[in-house]
Amino acid sequence: MKQLLIKNRMSITITTMMILFSVLFPYIVTLTHIKKMQLKIYEPKPYGRNVIVSGNGENEKLDIEMFIPLVLYSVMPEDYDDETKKAMIVIIRTYIVYKMNEQNNENDSIRNENLGLPYTTYSELEKKWGKKYESKYNKTMKLIEETNGEVIYYQGEPIFPYYHEISAGMTNEGEYEYLKSVESKADTEAEDYMKILYFTSDSLIEKLSTKISDELTTENINEKITLHINENSEYVESVDVGEENLSALEWQKLFEIPSTAFTFEQFADGYKMVSKGKGCGKGLSIYGAEKMAGEGKNYQEILEYYYTGVDIHD
Repeated sequence: MKQLLIKNRMSITITTMMILFSVLFPYIVTLTHIKKMQLKIYEPKPYGRNVIVSGNGENEKLDIEMFIPLVLYSVMPEDYDDETKKAMIVIIRTYIVYKMNEQNNENDSIRNENLGLPYTTYSELEKKWGKKYESKYNKTMKLIEETNGEVIYYQGEPIFPYYHEISAGMTNEGEYEYLKSVESKADTEAEDYMKILYFTSDSLIEKLSTKISDELTTENINEKITLHINENSEYVESVDVGEENLSALEWQKLFEIPSTAFTFEQFADGYKMVSKGKGCGKGLSIYGAEKMAGEGKNYQEILEYYYTGVDIHD
């Protein structure tokens, strides 16, 4: 009788274990698969051309592919869509190659100060990301690997890939054929889309006097200023101040306004400038690209939208 009870208990135990195994097996397989995916290390193929980074009296030579992340996280929000990041990765790579070709660099390297790009360091990223550094670094390498060393070309030559943070609802037409003005309406929803600045007549004259030799007074200042606006967008091309002329970029820097898409008008006892967007407005809008990525567009579709008639390949 005792042996029968033991036998029945063993049978029940075995049956229970088999049931548990059949229930848990798919879960175990899934976890194992996820763990393997997490452990996969991405190592982009070196581009073969280098950026020499100066710091603390020393020079460090980084392959272009390894320099790209240092710029990427200096020019765009970290939480943006992967497709937006990949678009920016291709833009950064294209710009570096363009600058290297422009300088006819024989040793396939360029100093970071000759690029004029903002950048961070891997040490700073490690401090910023903390325990998540390895996973975020690996994910970034995956994005770089997925762009396959690609560069943006127009008629067989790397382009000068202008980009900006937010457009004025339309991008700005540039000096190259691939920089056409295109619609980017989503930018008008951005938090920093519009900024209004007010100036007294005296402060306006004081600033302009550092650039203009013509005599300016509170009585004649308004009639002396004429804005020349691009016919395909709201972007200002240049500003006449009497007989002299300032480029839109000079005016933007002088009055510290976010964009070259601005208006100028008298307001109360002074003047008002309304600025739309942030940046030059040429080429890719980072904010607009993020909205396109959210709609399911991939990085190549985004780039081909903002740069007219280009080819993207390694």
